[in-house]
Amino acid sequence: MTRSVFVRSSDVPFRVVRVTGARLVGQFHPSADAKAVHRLDLQFDTSGILGREAFDVCLETDYPDQPIVKVGVLVLD
Repeated sequence: MTRSVFVRSSDVPFRVVRVTGARLVGQFHPSADAKAVHRLDLQFDTSGILGREAFDVCLETDYPDQPIVKVGVLVLD
């Protein structure tokens, strides 16, 4: 399963430097350029999920005031 996540800054361009989380598959390649908006297409392993499952994805950025963003993901089967 692939889901898109948008991370926005209202004032300072930033880079996404790391993405971690349960059931996250594939490799993340850090942003080369600082931007105000990043679209991340994240792939998840949903094998073995029955019904609903929720887990967090941590997005680490180089933004001066908010270095880690947690995104909740809910998988509906």
